[in-house]
Amino acid sequence: MGSRFLVLIFVWLFSISSSTALAQAQGKQYGIGSPKNVDELPNGKLKKQIQALPENAKGKALGWLQRISFPAEDVDNLDINSNGDVGYIESFPTANADTAEGGDAISAASALSVTETFKLHSNPGSTNVVYLDFDGHIIEDNALNYYSEPTLLAMPFDPSGNDTQPMVANFSLDELSRIYEIWHRVSEDFAAFDIDVTTEEPPVFTNTMGRVLITQYNDANGVDMPGGGGGFAYVDAFGRSDYASYYNVALVYYRDLYSGRASTVAEACSHEFGHHLGLSHDGIVDGTSYYTGHGSGETSWAPIMGAGYYMNLTQWSKGEYANANNDQDDLAIIAAKLNYKADDHGDSAEFATPLNIEPDGSVLVTSPEWDPLNLSPENKGIIDHGSDVDWFYFDMAEGGLNLVVTPAWHSFTLTSNKGGNLDIALSLYDDGLNLITISDSTDETQASIVSTLPAGRYYLRVEGVGNLNSSDYSSLGMFFIEGSVQDNTSEPPPPPVVVEENLAPVAVASYSPNPAIITKGKNMNVTLNGSASSDPDGSISTYTWKDSSGAIIGSSAQVTVKLNAGTYNYTLTVVDNIGATDSTSMSVTVTKEKGGKSGGGEDKPCRGSKC
Repeated sequence: MGSRFLVLIFVWLFSISSSTALAQAQGKQYGIGSPKNVDELPNGKLKKQIQALPENAKGKALGWLQRISFPAEDVDNLDINSNGDVGYIESFPTANADTAEGGDAISAASALSVTETFKLHSNPGSTNVVYLDFDGHIIEDNALNYYSEPTLLAMPFDPSGNDTQPMVANFSLDELSRIYEIWHRVSEDFAAFDIDVTTEEPPVFTNTMGRVLITQYNDANGVDMPGGGGGFAYVDAFGRSDYASYYNVALVYYRDLYSGRASTVAEACSHEFGHHLGLSHDGIVDGTSYYTGHGSGETSWAPIMGAGYYMNLTQWSKGEYANANNDQDDLAIIAAKLNYKADDHGDSAEFATPLNIEPDGSVLVTSPEWDPLNLSPENKGIIDHGSDVDWFYFDMAEGGLNLVVTPAWHSFTLTSNKGGNLDIALSLYDDGLNLITISDSTDETQASIVSTLPAGRYYLRVEGVGNLNSSDYSSLGMFFIEGSVQDNTSEPPPPPVVVEENLAPVAVASYSPNPAIITKGKNMNVTLNGSASSDPDGSISTYTWKDSSGAIIGSSAQVTVKLNAGTYNYTLTVVDNIGATDSTSMSVTVTKEKGGKSGGGEDKPCRGSKC
């Protein structure tokens, strides 16, 4: 009894000592070449891990820390395995369910097929690659195995829970849609740099090719994977001679990121690969390793190497916010590993790119969401470094001009938590390069110009800028130009086409069997039926079923779901052949036959081994 009491007193005193040491170290940044020895670290887990290592591993770990820069607040997230390898264990802060907007699955009409989804490339041909791995992976002979078993069976991305075999992916339409958008969002984060963000596994990995593995915290055998709730990555490993063979797997645990929401998973992927490139966390000087951002509205801001899940504008940072604990120059560190991408448009009017205008004056643009191979590169571009400005020109007859330039969220699916990187200023000049007007809103990241102009040649200047919530340090990324320019043809305009009013379709939903009673086992199949839907002046072209979370569960007139006892809410949306829509919702109640044991609850369909 007495010895146990002494042990508890020792643990309590050590905890106080560790907390005091960390508090004293807050605000300190360990730069290149420090800590010079283990004693310079605050008391705590990291220091104890190094002290417990054999001398060779201890020297390796200390040398590794001296090659990177990190704030004192990161010592609880930095982790060292028995081999002396240094990585980041993630414990991302969470938010209330209301903080991050849900329902970010894109529509069935814009989803790619399985084959197309796993052939996406943001910059094909680059020797620098980050492969987003969604279909599971066997981890062997890797530094990650020092944390656990010699073989780890990392399971595929399966937020819908429809995989019948742990290591065999069965991607639903909703999952393919999420993968598609995750790829686009990560591509945006690295758009300024010479790197190919891809969903296609390279046939051979080199030392400039990383793998971000989107999986679960437990492997197929129930073994804990390395790291914490958000994921794990070795820091400053990219480009090492043993990167491809030993360190190139970063882990993202999607179930701990709002159950696989595209916006949060994408932020985590960029964050973890940022560690591989040598970046540490962006926090604040109060013991917080992750800064969640500031501001409100479209220009609300957070650093990618903090926790950028809840803001509309997420960027690389060098500590340009109040109480920042890390002045690490993210862009310089990334560029040293990847280089900037070659400029895509001229930096002056002399080298301006012609705006592509349709015969009717329309200015059209495609997006990675529906043109992933960039087969139509017109009217778009990338602001690829701080001093980059992109110029365009066009000729017009006297009349109206209506143009809008939108960042990458142009085709993202959320109305908040947009996650774009670029804040745009748009300037309009006449043929003599006299400034006519500039659009640079302090509360929006897109820019627009609406004007009536005489006939002539005009120039557009697109640039990245700062706002009330952020500087222009990392205002980089994709932009898309669309709108209309006065038709420059001499032919008279065609007479207006009279179109009869299209009557909206009528959505009708039912289910069978009704009543739904489980007579055997814990669950039953229930068929959701929209076949009775109709259109008074045409036909139904698409059916979309969603559950109460907004996730798409089917795109046909009838969908079968497996349900436990409980109450479930579903919404059916139908679209007619002209594009008009109608929606209806229904509640499905499943009961257990009298004498049976009822399980489940509202909106909790059975999945996997729980069925």
